[in-house]
Amino acid sequence: MPVLDTLGGLVGWMITVRDVTEERELQHIRDDLTSMIVHDLRSPLTAILSGLYLLREMTPIADQNEITGEALTAAEQSCRKLLDLVNSLLDISKMEAGRMELVRRPTDLAKLVANTFDQLAPLAKDGDIALTRHIEGDCQVLADDDKISRVLTNLVDNALKFTPPGGTVTVQVEPMPDQAEFVRCAVRDTGPGISPEHLERIFDRFVQAPSGGGARPGTGLGLTFCKLVIEAHGGRIWVESKGSEGSTFYFTLPRSDQEPSN
Repeated sequence: MPVLDTLGGLVGWMITVRDVTEERELQHIRDDLTSMIVHDLRSPLTAILSGLYLLREMTPIADQNEITGEALTAAEQSCRKLLDLVNSLLDISKMEAGRMELVRRPTDLAKLVANTFDQLAPLAKDGDIALTRHIEGDCQVLADDDKISRVLTNLVDNALKFTPPGGTVTVQVEPMPDQAEFVRCAVRDTGPGISPEHLERIFDRFVQAPSGGGARPGTGLGLTFCKLVIEAHGGRIWVESKGSEGSTFYFTLPRSDQEPSN
């Protein structure tokens, strides 16, 4: 920036130099750790999960009882959770490097919402939380249905986690106001909301807002995955929260009659 004298004449320039060596080294360490987690844990976790399935199938019905059944179920769920975490890390790394391939086809977003509700209904019932949905207009989008299903699962599961018993989680799908080429989806909860200082960083990797009484711990990767997937589709994702009135996560996707953007 220029340095001026009292008469406004240029007398020199000021240059600020910041050493980012330590930041770069920390980033490399984190990337190496992520790579290690993905490549060294994915194969053994898959083998463990396959072994658990085999044990369940091969155990004679006469030898099965409530205790062994519950133990196998708990082991399978824990293994799937770890495998999902590793897969999320792998997908995030691919998308950040621009190597994630999307298989986009005309997809009924309302059907994906219904499937998500079917999957998470037991969790909502256990938490005494109502699941409601409102579908308006044409919901056909051009999307990778597997990736968008995971986005919906992450957002609805996150809403359930922070909604107290007796609350409601609502998903609304409608044409994007003032942008007819997009469909907008909103996932709304009746939880404690998100503080303003966390709204800007809520989609960053490993960043989590204070639990506010959240029923289950998270990994800090779900929202990062959602952001990268939606942006890879040419859409946008954001969150709005007003104090204790709950939070609403919005995302948009192009309608199925739109050409995919590269």
